[in-house]
Amino acid sequence: MIGWIVGLIVFLLLVVLFLKKTLKRIPYPEHWIIDRLGKIFEKGPGYALVLSFLGIDKVYARIRTGVDYPIKLFPEEDHWIDLTVGGRVKLNDPQVWIKVRSPLRIAEESLNFEFQIQEIAEQRITATVNLLKVKEVLGMRAPKKMKANLKTKIDEMISESGQLQAFLQKIDVKYVGFTIDDFDFEQKITEAREEEVTTGIQKKISENKGEAIRKQLAAIGNIAKDLIEVGFDSVRAQETSSNRYQDHLAAEKGKLQKIVWQGEGDVSRLAAQWEMGRTMLSGSGSAKDDSSKAAQDKSKKAKDPSVKRMTIK
Repeated sequence: MIGWIVGLIVFLLLVVLFLKKTLKRIPYPEHWIIDRLGKIFEKGPGYALVLSFLGIDKVYARIRTGVDYPIKLFPEEDHWIDLTVGGRVKLNDPQVWIKVRSPLRIAEESLNFEFQIQEIAEQRITATVNLLKVKEVLGMRAPKKMKANLKTKIDEMISESGQLQAFLQKIDVKYVGFTIDDFDFEQKITEAREEEVTTGIQKKISENKGEAIRKQLAAIGNIAKDLIEVGFDSVRAQETSSNRYQDHLAAEKGKLQKIVWQGEGDVSRLAAQWEMGRTMLSGSGSAKDDSSKAAQDKSKKAKDPSVKRMTIK
């Protein structure tokens, strides 16, 4: 009886030891390619017996299957790519995404398939960037345009590669797409970009100032025209119009001295101030009295043709 119990315990220990050595857990989404005495077969996620002792089984490859996953490109920390004429760019975290459909097919054709895909993709990306000009890349640098332009251009070049498509078809792998986080310029391109942006801003400011001054002069001219119509001579009308307009702007901004608007702010607000200046001018004391008197004189002259027109000074 005791011998039977001892034998059972020994047997159980051997079973536990056997399972510990041979029972393997294959995590999702990996598929293991196992070489058993010269023949290869596939084991999917879950638990599987792998007779690795005595060299019966050997895990030939572990391949992620049925899911999209990335292959990192240009793993070197500082990999710069030349543009067509002058300048270089560095891609940040470029990756191609693939989906394995038949791991056994890969094992039969090419176990270093990821490295081969990486090489082909890097060649296509380098060729694409080499054809770009500095100005084109600068235009893509804005975040929205970058993803819409450079990423799309590289993605198309990779997906249309005959060499890559033939290889993927051979190993039954699907090309999913290309992603990139951002890209950097070398210093001289950055400086050129800053100069271009600064020049553009200065040009826009000058255009806005010129337009504002033209509108300001037009507003003063219109007010002077109204004064001339009610009897002011042209010199006095122009001087009064300008002074009243400047006084109005100074009062609106809470300042004691006269100011000239330099183009900052909203043009529509300035236009509103011009109209308010007209209203203020037409409603002011002396100007109103002068205007009323001139209007009466003008009416009398119209009724009596023999009366010569007199200029109010």
